[in-house]
Amino acid sequence: EGKKQYLMTDDGFLTCFLVNLSIMLTIAFLCHQNTIPALTHLTTNTYYSIIEFMMKTANEFACWSILGLLSSACCAIQIILNAFSLGCAGFNTILGPLRPMFVALTVMAQGGSWFTAWKYGLIRKSLAGDSIFRDKNVGKSMKMMIFSTLFSIGITCMPELLAWNSTRQQKCVRNKANDSQNQDVMEIIFQIDSMGCASCVSTVSAALDSCYGIIRHSISFEDGIVRAMFSRKSFQKENMTMKGEAWIEIEQKLGAAGFPPKRVS
Repeated sequence: EGKKQYLMTDDGFLTCFLVNLSIMLTIAFLCHQNTIPALTHLTTNTYYSIIEFMMKTANEFACWSILGLLSSACCAIQIILNAFSLGCAGFNTILGPLRPMFVALTVMAQGGSWFTAWKYGLIRKSLAGDSIFRDKNVGKSMKMMIFSTLFSIGITCMPELLAWNSTRQQKCVRNKANDSQNQDVMEIIFQIDSMGCASCVSTVSAALDSCYGIIRHSISFEDGIVRAMFSRKSFQKENMTMKGEAWIEIEQKLGAAGFPPKRVS
């Protein structure tokens, strides 16, 4: 089985997400009803232990966002690493399989925060038209909640956004090549084993776009196979020299980006 990006659009992701969310909601309901005192005691102690630990560096609303975004934030970290041409750190290999659980935790945590704000009238107080009833501290807390929710949505969906951008880039390259279908083209096939997430694919795609003479390319994340198509007219040289020079540029640019390729054909 090939590598996976663990995107929300992957087969089975929604099922895993719903199962995890159902389990978390069930546990929360049982604790709220105190149906199983031992479970309530364990969950409460765990909750406050996490809060105490994470409150040292973040406020309560933000800490739940951080806790629930571990598997998606690896893409954000990988973008920083790619910016410094450090290659793939392999975060997605470890955290990717746990992503449905973390996304479910994020949804539950954010939903719980907004439910609590509604239940205790924080939303109504922050929107109060009369300044006598408007609570500035409540308004500040609501702004933090809104920021936390928007931040959570942005980071949670980052892998999907990067995957969409990579697909769009490859389509743009193919569309530009439509006018050159009658050109005499050559293909170079190579493999990159170090791609670990959508950010890596996006970086490789951008590096290929900057290579001279490439009219289109395709990247298979699952097996790491990359196909680059060149126009012979762009080089005006013999096939062997042209392929050699094209491969040298690909090797240099991908190597500089932190993703050294291996020539297949």
